[in-house]
Amino acid sequence: MHIGQALDLVSRYDSLRNPLTSLGDYLDPELISRCLAESGTVTLRKRRLPLEMMVWCIVGMALERKEPLHQIVNRLDIMLPGNRPFVAPSAVIQARQTHAGNPALYPQVKMVCQMELTSHLLTAAAFGTMKNSENELAEQLIEQTGDNTLTLMDKGYYSLGLLNGWSLAGEHRHWMIPLRKGAQYEELRKLGKGDHLVKLKTSPQARKKWPGLGNEVTARLLTVTRKGKVCHLLTSMTDAMRFPGGEMADLYSNRWEIELGYREIKQTMQLSRLTLRSKKPELVEQELWGVLLAYNLVRYQMIKMAEHLKGYWPNQLSFSESCGMVMRMLMTLQGASPGRIPELMRDLASMGQLVKLPTRRGRAFPRVVKERPWKYPTAPKKSQSVA
Repeated sequence: MHIGQALDLVSRYDSLRNPLTSLGDYLDPELISRCLAESGTVTLRKRRLPLEMMVWCIVGMALERKEPLHQIVNRLDIMLPGNRPFVAPSAVIQARQTHAGNPALYPQVKMVCQMELTSHLLTAAAFGTMKNSENELAEQLIEQTGDNTLTLMDKGYYSLGLLNGWSLAGEHRHWMIPLRKGAQYEELRKLGKGDHLVKLKTSPQARKKWPGLGNEVTARLLTVTRKGKVCHLLTSMTDAMRFPGGEMADLYSNRWEIELGYREIKQTMQLSRLTLRSKKPELVEQELWGVLLAYNLVRYQMIKMAEHLKGYWPNQLSFSESCGMVMRMLMTLQGASPGRIPELMRDLASMGQLVKLPTRRGRAFPRVVKERPWKYPTAPKKSQSVA
C-alpha cells in the first residue's frame, strides 16, 4: 500500500467520527463552548482548526513540552476532517492568535494560585503584569474562595487589609499566616500555652485602601517551637474551644504542598525550561491557562485513581507517572471506537497501584543555602602548585 492510500484511509476514518468524543471525558465540550462565549470569542466561519479544538491544543502544549505544535495537533487528532489529514505548522500559530486578548507592554506575567492541599487541584488563579504586586493579585482570589475554608498563606501576603477583607467576604473564611517580624500587637487575654488573643493596629494607608477596615484587627496568635526554632502564627480562628491551638499550628506545615505543585508544573510538565514557548504577551497568558488546565486534568484523574486505593490520598501518587499515563491515553483514544472509551477510562482509573509513592522520608540534614555556582573556575592561591 502506498503512503498516499494509507493517509487517505486515515482521513476517511477520521471523517466518520467526532474527534471531541475521544477527549470529552476529560473536559466537557459544552463547558469549552460556554467559556468561549463568555469571553466574547466565537468561530464565525468553518475553520480547519476551530476555537474549541485549539483549547485542546493549548492543553497538549503543557502535556508535551518537547513536541512541536503542529505535531501535537496531528497526534491528538483535534482538527476537523478534510481532504488533507495533516495541518501546516503556521496554521496552528494563526489559530492561537484568534484567542488573543488585549496587548501588553512586555511578555512577562506574574501569577498567584490557590490550591486544595489533599488533591493538589488548583481552585483559583490570578494573572497580572510585573508591575502588579502579589497582594494585588491575591485580592482577586477573595471572591473565588469558598465558605467554611482555611487558607494557609505565605508570609509575603501579610496585609491586615487583605486578611480582614478575606474574613469578611464570606462565612467562616479563615486564614493563617506567619506573623511579620517586628509587628506590634497588644495581648488581650491568654487562651492557653503559647496561645493568645491579640489586637493589631492598622495604618491610615491600609484604611484608605480598604474602606471596611477598622482601626484595629483582632486575631489569634499561636507560638510554637519546631526543631528549636520559635514560630509565631496569626490566624482568624479565635475560638479556642472549637479550634485547638496545637492542631491548628500543625496544619500550617501543609502549606508546603503548593510549592510541590509548582515544582510538578515547572519540572515535570515544563521540563525545567526557563521560558514558555509563546513570545507574544497575549499568547503567554493563554499558554499559562493551558498549563493550569492540563495540570488540573491530570490531578483530576489522580483523584479517580486514589478512589480505587484504600487509605491513599491523591497527593500520595506520582504526578510524573500519572501525567505520562494521561498523555498515552489521549493518544490511544483517537484510534478507539466510541463504545470502548468508557472501558478504557475505567482501566486508567484502576491503575493507581502503579503510581503509588513510598512514604515521604524526613529531612536527613538541616536546610542550608547552597553555594551559587561560579561561571569560571576559582583561581588557585599563590601557595598552591598547578600540575
